[in-house]
Amino acid sequence: MLLTAIRNTINYCTSSKWGPVVETVPAFSLDIQALKDKVKKIDGLISQYEEQVTGYTEMLSSLRTTLEEVAFTQITRGLAYSKKADPVLFKTLAQAKTLSKIQRMKQSDLGQKMQAYYNGLSKVTISKLTPYGITAASLQNWADALKAYNDFLSTPRTEKVDRNAINKAIKECITDANDFMRTEVVFHARGFIQSNKDFYNGFEDSLRQIPVSDRHTRLLATLIDEEGNTYPYCQVSVDAFTDPETRKTYKAYYGYTNEDGQCTISGFQPGVRSVTISGDAIETKTFSSLRFVRAKAIERTFICTPAFRNIPSSQSNKEKTK
Repeated sequence: MLLTAIRNTINYCTSSKWGPVVETVPAFSLDIQALKDKVKKIDGLISQYEEQVTGYTEMLSSLRTTLEEVAFTQITRGLAYSKKADPVLFKTLAQAKTLSKIQRMKQSDLGQKMQAYYNGLSKVTISKLTPYGITAASLQNWADALKAYNDFLSTPRTEKVDRNAINKAIKECITDANDFMRTEVVFHARGFIQSNKDFYNGFEDSLRQIPVSDRHTRLLATLIDEEGNTYPYCQVSVDAFTDPETRKTYKAYYGYTNEDGQCTISGFQPGVRSVTISGDAIETKTFSSLRFVRAKAIERTFICTPAFRNIPSSQSNKEKTK
């Protein structure tokens, strides 16, 4: 979800319509290129992961199919023999009398059960089995398929460890790219809030094209004055903070209110954090001790104080000033 939002932002900022706008600010263009490089690295890691998963899966599938087919052939012929000559062996082999039963066995059970059936059948004198199509060579073929399958499962798989490492690296790189986008790139775009509102609004929309996951810590903020009037295009910041237990410092996350004075900020580290609101129309104010819980949303209405410096002075005030 985060990676898709990052791609949306890159696509928006490099489009034929808005690319020229981005290029008017050289530092903005450089940061978009840096973001593209981060995504290129992520794509490379994803390709590595998929290749290793595919390779392992295909090998396991091939070994399993071979074992299932070889074993089923020998078990079927063993049933024909034991039906007439060995009721105990027949009862054992009957547990795998159809190919579908063998195919439904769990990966971890297949080798163990096939080994038990092989052991039971291989104890029979080969001369008794030959008339039913079971030979020393066919039993050896079954033994070889068993060994190949069991060896593959039991051998320490460095590929699995590598996949885990790649998966971890992918997550870390996506988080890094998302942080870079939301704490670096957005500042350039929001610099156009007055000079090019169409670009600014489209940029903000590109960040919101993917629904916010319920698993993310979120702030749903609304800015109003005491009379209920809303404040659009004001900044809301979930401020940086240091976790008192781990001593790790986490970056601030920002958002801007829409035309209805609302904004959503998500993906930040939970904890007891402060929120700062600011804008041309309001006085900057920090609200402290907001407790954010992992994967939960806080819906908060912030009462703003108008920035009186922007309100024309009354005639009486002008006279008093004189």
